[in-house]
Amino acid sequence: MHGRTILVLVVVVGLLFAAQRWASDHAEEELQGVRDQVAQRDLLFGVTKQDFARLAKVRIDNLERTVQVTMERDSSGAWFLTDPIAWPAEVGTLNLLFETLEADRGLVSEGARRKDVGLDPPRAICELEFLPAQGAAEGQADGVVGRFRLEIGAVDLDPSRLFVAVTDPDGQERILRANRSLESIFQRFVPDYRSRAILRVDPSQVVEVRRSGPATLAAPDDPLAALGALGPSGARIPNPLLPPEPFRDLEFRFASGDKGWEASTPYRGAVDPQAAAMLIVSLASLDAEGFHAEQAADLALYGFDEPELEVELVTADREVTRIAFARSLIERREALATGKPPEGSEWLCMVAGLEQVFEVDPRVVMLSSGPPDAFSDARIVRGSTAAARSLTYAAGGREVVLRRAGTRWLVSGLTADGGRLDDLPATEERVEEFLQSLRAVELQELRPGASLAPTFVAEHVRLDVAGELRGGRFAPIVDEAAPGKPTLGFQRIGEELVAEVGSEVLELLRTPPENFLERQLFEIDEVRMAAVELTYQGASQRYVRDPKNGRWSLVGATEEARAFANLVDRLRSQRALSFAFTPEGQAPAPLVDPVEVRIEVPAERGPRGASGFVSSFELSSDPEGFDLLQGEGPRARIYPGLWSAVVALFGA
Repeated sequence: MHGRTILVLVVVVGLLFAAQRWASDHAEEELQGVRDQVAQRDLLFGVTKQDFARLAKVRIDNLERTVQVTMERDSSGAWFLTDPIAWPAEVGTLNLLFETLEADRGLVSEGARRKDVGLDPPRAICELEFLPAQGAAEGQADGVVGRFRLEIGAVDLDPSRLFVAVTDPDGQERILRANRSLESIFQRFVPDYRSRAILRVDPSQVVEVRRSGPATLAAPDDPLAALGALGPSGARIPNPLLPPEPFRDLEFRFASGDKGWEASTPYRGAVDPQAAAMLIVSLASLDAEGFHAEQAADLALYGFDEPELEVELVTADREVTRIAFARSLIERREALATGKPPEGSEWLCMVAGLEQVFEVDPRVVMLSSGPPDAFSDARIVRGSTAAARSLTYAAGGREVVLRRAGTRWLVSGLTADGGRLDDLPATEERVEEFLQSLRAVELQELRPGASLAPTFVAEHVRLDVAGELRGGRFAPIVDEAAPGKPTLGFQRIGEELVAEVGSEVLELLRTPPENFLERQLFEIDEVRMAAVELTYQGASQRYVRDPKNGRWSLVGATEEARAFANLVDRLRSQRALSFAFTPEGQAPAPLVDPVEVRIEVPAERGPRGASGFVSSFELSSDPEGFDLLQGEGPRARIYPGLWSAVVALFGA
């Protein structure tokens, strides 16, 4: 046999052997994987997701970090830390623990010895105690009952696994190789197991907020301040939370009344409902950023001998929750030395009735100490057309009244031409647009101590929302503290406080009433039209519509009236471009060379009864280039050309 042939055969045999060996090894790996899957078992054997509802106690002992915590469930089902402190437990951390233990599985490690796998002693221990279901008879099997003990050992040679010893309630111990993600569950400190909720007050039940704080604080380097001792006051420094002028005072009170949130100190006036809600929700659901002390033996050390800010939340049942915010003595010294702003400081919190000192988010403190005028309702009016009964506004010597009549709006007032409107239909969209523009107007600086000058021409806005009158009046501000500052002011109905407002609001209040009028004058379905009668200079033409073919013809003629048919769409539907009004006290000028149009719609009998009407109006030309239409409402300007086309039908 040739040498090259022998070489090829050797290579082929080698490849076949390698392929067979790879297939055998791969099959063995798959088989081992199947064996491992079969050998896997739950960490807590027999425990289902439903069994965790009967879990009554959890104890975790991390020997490496010397962390020991015990958590127990009370009669209402809530979890609490009972050791080393008494405090509500962090439910999120517990749920993660339960979900991990319920979902994870381990591979039984037969023959493993505790001392060889890092379990003598273990790194961490977790004990879980399950109680019988309520109402279960003695000895009755109703899910797992008793105590499980998990012990975390060393990391396996496979770095994704570690050894876990699990002792069942029957005392049987099994050593498993479990997913290493279990390790992170127990690498926590005591604060991680305790709830961060400082307060949980129902915001909807809060009816009053009271805020206070000193204008100055004892200098932190003052020996008396440092020791918290009694004695004559030493050096004082400004409270960094003190608001700027015009309200350089932390005293602020507001309560819920018939008209919403209203402040009583340092001014009497409406409070922005969004600002009030933001403050109340932030305080009612106050969370801790950290835990500084379980008991403040020395209040001065944490700054609570003279806190910068105190807030009280009063609920409908008159229960008062008192919250104090302060910076520690060290933090005050650092801020004084470096000029660190209050929003960059570490803020602490104490709640009346609790001995703990918490660290809180500085943003909550900044919000709670905001200047009183920042909470003032800056809107001229609030409310939507859905609940509004009427809207009255006046500026430039003209008053406009919009009132709701059923589902429609009616408008009254003097027009820009000096005419008068009396309860004419207004467009809902235009009324809403006007209200939107009013709601967008915001007050500027509050001017405590100022007043509005008396005026001969009324300038005001009043909105009646479900019987509650909102709005106020506008006039120049009279302020002895700033006599040379002529500014337009606004004073809300029932309040004494005056605020600056931009003069552009007066332009809005000069909107003439005709802007609200419904521009669609009429629209009649041609199919319902039976006849149209035109009268011009004593002559009349009557056109009828054949209901069978829809053709129009002149009475007395046989052929189709094509010229008239081309005008039907404009005769049956018209929209005003604008309106022409006659000054009050004057008679309207007669229409020049008018054409009278009379559209007849016969009664239609059906399940809702008969409906029939006659629509009539007059057409004329306007020297300004429009056509004029005079119907039941005000005289309207429409697109030109209709009057001349109708006149042409008469041969004129």
